[in-house]
Amino acid sequence: MGAVLCSEPETDVLYLNDDTLWSGYPHAETSPVTPEIVAKARQAASGDDYTAATRIIKEATLQEKDEQIYEPFGTARIQCSTPADGRESMKRQLDLARALAGETFQMGDANVHVDAWCSEPDDLLVYRMSSDAPIDVNISVAGTFLKQSRASLETVSDGHRATLIVMGRMPGLNVGLLPHPSENPWEDEQDGTGMAYAGAFSLTATGGDTNVDDNSLQCSNITGLSLRFRSMSGFKGSDRQPERSMTVIADHLEKTIDEWSTDLQTMLDRHIADYRRYFDRVAIHLGSAHDDDTELPFSAILRSDEKKEPHRLEMLAEAMFDFGRYLLISSSRPHTQPANLQGIWNHKDFPNWYSAYTTNINVEMNYWMTGPCALKELIEPLVSMNEELLAPGHDAADRILGCRGSAVFHNVDLWRRALPANGDPMWSFWPFGQAWMCRNLFDEYLFNQDASYLSRIWPIMRDNARFCMDFLSETEHGLAPSPATSPENCFLVNGEPVSVAQSSENATAIVRNLLDDLIQASHDLENLDEEDSALVREAESVRSQLAETRLGADGRILEWNDEFIESDPQHRHLSHLYELHPGAGITSKTPRLEEAARKSLEVRGDDGSGWSIVWRMIMWARLRDAEHAKRIIGMFLRPVDANAETNLLGGGVYDSGLCAHPPFQIDGNLGFPAALSEMLVQKATMAGFAFFRPCRRIGMREVSMRSAQEAESKWMRHGRIRQWNIRCAVRSPRRLR
Repeated sequence: MGAVLCSEPETDVLYLNDDTLWSGYPHAETSPVTPEIVAKARQAASGDDYTAATRIIKEATLQEKDEQIYEPFGTARIQCSTPADGRESMKRQLDLARALAGETFQMGDANVHVDAWCSEPDDLLVYRMSSDAPIDVNISVAGTFLKQSRASLETVSDGHRATLIVMGRMPGLNVGLLPHPSENPWEDEQDGTGMAYAGAFSLTATGGDTNVDDNSLQCSNITGLSLRFRSMSGFKGSDRQPERSMTVIADHLEKTIDEWSTDLQTMLDRHIADYRRYFDRVAIHLGSAHDDDTELPFSAILRSDEKKEPHRLEMLAEAMFDFGRYLLISSSRPHTQPANLQGIWNHKDFPNWYSAYTTNINVEMNYWMTGPCALKELIEPLVSMNEELLAPGHDAADRILGCRGSAVFHNVDLWRRALPANGDPMWSFWPFGQAWMCRNLFDEYLFNQDASYLSRIWPIMRDNARFCMDFLSETEHGLAPSPATSPENCFLVNGEPVSVAQSSENATAIVRNLLDDLIQASHDLENLDEEDSALVREAESVRSQLAETRLGADGRILEWNDEFIESDPQHRHLSHLYELHPGAGITSKTPRLEEAARKSLEVRGDDGSGWSIVWRMIMWARLRDAEHAKRIIGMFLRPVDANAETNLLGGGVYDSGLCAHPPFQIDGNLGFPAALSEMLVQKATMAGFAFFRPCRRIGMREVSMRSAQEAESKWMRHGRIRQWNIRCAVRSPRRLR
C-alpha cells in the first residue's frame, strides 16, 4: 500500500495505491507465435534475409494480446477551510530518515500542522492534522472503479469516530493494445469479472462536529483529526481466481477496524523503527552543505543556475541516493508485489506502458541496489515473482519456442503472463526476461552468501539455463540464441528498419552470464542430484562453445551478428553492453573489451530517458571513469516540467524528485543508489578484486560488496584516502585497488 500526498491551494490529495490492484484474472491464452514460425525466422536470418525474418515474427506478434493493467485504488481529497480561506506560508517536507511526510501552513488565524506515513508493521496509512484554532475539514473519496460505500458514526472518549468503507471492482480483461490506446479497453462482459476490493477510512476528530455520508467525511470547528486507511483486495495468488464479491472483502476488512486503535505516537514510533532498520544500514555523505542551502527546497536547488557547483550537486546526489532507498524500502517488502514501472505511486487509470513489470531493463534496475545498499530482504518479492513465473515460463518455452525450461518475454503482470506482448518484434520477441532477472537474483547471493537463499533461487536459474541452452544455434562465431533481437532497437536493411537478426550480443551475453552463474552456484551448493549435476556438466560444455563478444571495424561492440547500420545510434537502451553491467565479462582484465565499451558509450551519447541516463551512469562507473559518471549525475538532475510530453530524450527529475522518463517512472530513482554505490566501491565478481575510487570529499558507512563484505571509508580533502575498514562475513582471499 502506498500514496502520493499532493497539495492544492485549499486541499491535500492522497493518490492511493494497493500493489495487488490489476485488471483481469488468470486465464488460458494461446500465443500466435509457434516453434514452426520461429524456425522459419531462424532460417531466414541465418541466410541473411533479415527483412523476411522480421516479417515472419512480426506477422505473429501483431496478433498477440497485451498484459493486464496496474490500477490505482482511488483518491482521498482533504479540504480545509476557515472564515479566511486560502493557505499561506506553506512548507512541505519528506523526512527520508523517518519516512514521514509533513506540511505546515496558515489559514486565517489557524496554524495547521500535518504529518502522514504509511506503516508496514500496522498495514495502515495515517494522515494526522492539528490546528491551534478551529477549522472545517471535508474528506471525499472517489475512484473510477469504486462502486459502493457504507458509513457509520460513533462517539469516542476524545471526540467522534467516523468510518467509511468503500468497495470496488477492478475491470475484467484488458483486450486493448498499447499502440492503439482506448478509453474502454475491457472485455465485453464486465459485470462481476474483475477482482473485488475495498478500503476502510477511520476518522477520529477532536472537538466540533463530525458527519459522514456515502462518499465523504465532514468535520466542523475541530482542532485535530487522525485519518487511518487500509485497503484489501480479492487477490489470492497469481494462479488463482480472485474474490469477486465486494461485500465479502468489505466485511472482512471491517472486522479489522477495532485493531487500529493503537495510540498514534506508538504507531509512529513502530513505523520509524521498522523503516530505520533498513535505511540506517548504509550512509553516504558527499561534502558539507553551505548554510544558505540548508533551508532551500529541493526544487529550488534543482532549478538553480548554481546547481552545477560541486557542493550543490553533491547535496542533490546525496538526497537522491537516500530518496531511492526510501522508495524501495517503502514499496518492496517480503510478501508484497515487486516494484513495477510506477511503483505504488500511480494515479492514472491507464498508466504509461500499463505500469507493468518490464523485464528488458526496468524491473532489473529497480533491484540493482539491494546488494550494495544491504537490503537483501527487499529482493524477496522479485524472487517470489520468478518462482511464480516458472509454470507459465515452462509453457511459453515449450509452446512458443519448442524448448525445455522457462522463458519469459518482456512484459509481466500480476497474473504472471510470460507470453510476448503485442507489437513489433524489437520489443515483443525477446524471451530472456527471466534469464536477465536471474542475474539480479544471483548477484544478491554474491552479496549475502546465504546458502538457503541460493538453494531457493537454484530452480529458477536451472530452468532458465535449460531454456537458454535449448534455444542456441550454430553460427560461424559459435553457439548463440537464434533468432534474436536487441531490446527495442533496430538496424537498417535497404534503408528500412528491421529487428530480427541471426543473433544479438544482448541475448548471447545473458546466456554467458547465466551459465557462468549456474556453474559458480553449483560449487556452493551441497548434494546436487544427478539430474542437476548433469545439467551443470552440460552448461560447462555449452559455455565453452558460446560466441564471444565481437567488435566492429570502428572498435565498438557489435550489437547484432553483423556490422549493420543502426537506425538509432543514440538509442536509449544499452543492451549490447550487458557484459559491462550487469554482467561480469568486461572488466579491467579485458582491456580491449573495456575500450570497445567506452567507444560504444561515447557514440551512444549521454542523453536519454530518465532511467536510461542512470543506466549510462552505472556503465561509466564500471569503467572507473568517475568524472564522466559525475557529469551524467548532473544530466540526470535536470528539472523536467510536470506537464512534459512523453519523450525518449531529455529525461531527468520532477520537482518532487521522482524520475521523469518523461513520463514518471520509478526505475531511475531506484537505479540511482546502485549507480552511486558503483562509483564508490566496485567489486569485480569474476576478477576477484575491489576498486575504491574517490569522488570529491566522500564519507561512506557500510556500503556492501560482493562476497559478503562491507566497506567503511573516511576521506581527507582533495579525495585522498584516510582510512578504509572492510569486514568479511566469509573467509576468502581478496585484492584491493
